[in-house]
Amino acid sequence: MWQMSKSQNGFTLIEIVIGLAISGIIASGVVMTVGQVLQLGPRGSDHMTLLVSVQNVGHWISLDSQRAETAAPGAGNGFPLVLSRTEYDGTSHETAYTIVDGTLRRALSIDGGAASETVVARYMDSTSTSCQLVDGLLVLTVTAKTGSGRREQSETRVFKVDSRVAEW
Repeated sequence: MWQMSKSQNGFTLIEIVIGLAISGIIASGVVMTVGQVLQLGPRGSDHMTLLVSVQNVGHWISLDSQRAETAAPGAGNGFPLVLSRTEYDGTSHETAYTIVDGTLRRALSIDGGAASETVVARYMDSTSTSCQLVDGLLVLTVTAKTGSGRREQSETRVFKVDSRVAEW
């Protein structure tokens, strides 16, 4: 008959089963984490794109509004928004912001010349984005949206801008 001496080393069946169970738990945790990273990556990227778009709108309109002598929001949601100023050397600057097909554009015209146009942000929701003058402040509500259905994401910010140059 086979007898095991005390000097023999090895694992018992119980130790092997416990080791396999612990390895299985660790492996399932790793698989779930990798799955979440792969699934949440595009959603996080979309959200960052929306956030940058909204911040860009706030930055550019705030910058131009603070220097403007006149602000003329359009009818309805306030777009096109036209901001005008005259520089110290007499040159006149007119900046117009428009939303077309979800894209906010900035058109700058100097002394009535041809406007240079820049895309400020994409994914703008023109139904939720608005601009209005309230008690001498330009109140800008900006909403950007992407996706549809369950994957729809949106980002909204409200900016209040006071002119440094003139009372509107």
